[in-house]
Amino acid sequence: MKGLIIKDLYTVITRKQTYLVFLLVCIFLGYTTDGSFIVGYMVFLSAIISVSTISYDEHENGMMYLMTLPCDRKTYALSQYVFGIIFAAVCWVIGTVLMIVIGLVKGTGVPVTDSLSEAVVFLPLALIVLSLMIPVQLKYGAEKSRIVILVIGGAVAAVGALAVKLEGAEKVLAALESIPDSTFTISVLLFTAVLTAVSVAVSIKVMKNKTF
Repeated sequence: MKGLIIKDLYTVITRKQTYLVFLLVCIFLGYTTDGSFIVGYMVFLSAIISVSTISYDEHENGMMYLMTLPCDRKTYALSQYVFGIIFAAVCWVIGTVLMIVIGLVKGTGVPVTDSLSEAVVFLPLALIVLSLMIPVQLKYGAEKSRIVILVIGGAVAAVGALAVKLEGAEKVLAALESIPDSTFTISVLLFTAVLTAVSVAVSIKVMKNKTF
């Protein structure tokens, strides 16, 4: 697995100029908007970038070559999650530091503890995005996965829009807002853990049934 993670790291490094532009845009947006935006943006972007390494592996039958190495399909699927989590954690640290620095430069800085409490909520976001995208990417490939993800995203947005308009939606939202922060945090972590476990199992099954 170590070799697969290093491979993905090199894949990301080869596009460092593109990601540098993203970082500059991220800093600009973080400076002109709410400072916490920069953390969420970088975490979400890190998940997209890490999943994109699968496309490079599939290019010109690269996946077939990888499977001839001392690497099985289960290990490959697991490595995508491990690399995604590591990369997201690194981007989260960078984003959090930038958020604090930008706050100090703008003169709107907040205590570090408050900054961390705002930033930490974005960590589960990375796992949720990875859990949704990795099995889809492995199953359908780069082109089809974009369509599938757009359809899923559109369906979720449509359901959410309809749910808000339903009778009693305001009471449900009020009840959710009344949930203690600690209970809400634990619920999100449990949901993320279950979603990740299911996603890993699905990705392993997809890889085992995949033909090259």
